[in-house]
Amino acid sequence: MSTAAITLAIAQTLLYGDAKAPDCSKATDQVACLIDARFAADKKAQALAAQLYRDTGDVAGLGAEEIMDGGYRGKIHLVPQLPVDGYRKHLGWVVAAMTSIEAFTRSSSMANRRPRIAGATSRFGSCARSASARRVRTR
Repeated sequence: MSTAAITLAIAQTLLYGDAKAPDCSKATDQVACLIDARFAADKKAQALAAQLYRDTGDVAGLGAEEIMDGGYRGKIHLVPQLPVDGYRKHLGWVVAAMTSIEAFTRSSSMANRRPRIAGATSRFGSCARSASARRVRTR
């Protein structure tokens, strides 16, 4: 699987934002090194993030903090949350979905006509709650 769609600079931004990324200059695959380092605290999430990158070329990273218009729920404050520990299930869902889409695209009659979606980015926001809402929302 070619992972050239995600550049090192994009991977650093997705995984570390404004924080200093570790030095992966000596690694054979610098993006894979960044993923392993970022998810090191949760080995199961690390394996999922590595699988996502290896199988589809996609990187699971962080979105920016934002205020979302939640419609009738009002404004919802979303903050970045790495998909580890209690949020790991979200990463599992993304890996399963992207792997399924990739397999379908490769095996279908559309394989030669449909552009590949490898190199997509999955940005995770945390569970967030609006001051006027009682339900917790995930993004």
